[in-house]
Amino acid sequence: MNTTGHTPTEAKIKEAATKVFLTKGFDGTTTRAIANEAGMNLALVNYYFRSKEKLFAEVFEEMLKLFMEGMLEVFYRPLPLKEKIIAIIEHDFQLFKENPDLVIFVISEVHRNPDRFFRMVDVKKLRKVLGKRSFIHQQLQQAVDQGIINPIGAGNAMFTIMSSMHTIFSTKVLLMHLEDMTEEQFEEFSKAQMEITKSMVINHLFKE
Repeated sequence: MNTTGHTPTEAKIKEAATKVFLTKGFDGTTTRAIANEAGMNLALVNYYFRSKEKLFAEVFEEMLKLFMEGMLEVFYRPLPLKEKIIAIIEHDFQLFKENPDLVIFVISEVHRNPDRFFRMVDVKKLRKVLGKRSFIHQQLQQAVDQGIINPIGAGNAMFTIMSSMHTIFSTKVLLMHLEDMTEEQFEEFSKAQMEITKSMVINHLFKE
């Protein structure tokens, strides 16, 4: 986690809050649980961050920044479209592998309290990354117009690409129990699934 601009104490609190929020969500988290995770007293957490809401807002912004900045870097790479789509899938795989609770955290918070979500999120920035006026959306639409990819609509193409890795990690616990997997076995499974997904998405989108 990026802790630039924070004192060591603030950084430690924020790292603890991230861990707790990602596993328990906003409603399931208390400032006392964050204090316990950080190994500090409750008064110190309240002194630095005032409220659970303020701390959650900082963590949520950091998580979205982690996601969006990485995606933008991939979107603007000077790559042919096929290679860029593969790079997007690989980026998502690595991001969610390193932050396995991120998918469920974001989806849960959006569904649990959409008003709070959209108060905290810079919607204009989010649309710039993923919306219909985004660079990648326009690139996909151009490929549709040119007949390079199947005419399924740029929005549908984006959803196909973006959701491909989400499912693996959002169902990780279920998969591990159903298939009786260890963490090592799940890692091998997810790597294999990423390769299958890349092939399926490319074959589905492109005509040739």
